[in-house]
Amino acid sequence: MASNWGIGRYLYGLKGYMAIPTQGGKYWAKDLGAWNPPGLPFWALSRPEQVEATIIERMNALLKTGLELSAIKTCIQEDLGLTFNSSKELLSSDIETLIKVDEYLGELCGKNIR
Repeated sequence: MASNWGIGRYLYGLKGYMAIPTQGGKYWAKDLGAWNPPGLPFWALSRPEQVEATIIERMNALLKTGLELSAIKTCIQEDLGLTFNSSKELLSSDIETLIKVDEYLGELCGKNIR
């Protein structure tokens, strides 16, 4: 049972994330095509390098749709009210900020990748 390991707090805290359609994805579905599973939110990950990888993966997925990095940066800054000069500076933010960015990029991926 999952309750024996205490993972319920993670499962109940997860939002419904969408698969990320992409060429050469790990999985295949008849009506979706090739896709990759969405990353977990930062609070559910145990290692900082996994957190960074999730943001980078989502940003790369957005870049593949034709969005430019400057446009993604502007969206994050305007919609979340953040100020940063580089991706490296953003990734060194506090965990609460990273959680907001992760969730925001997840929503942005859902809107732009279909």
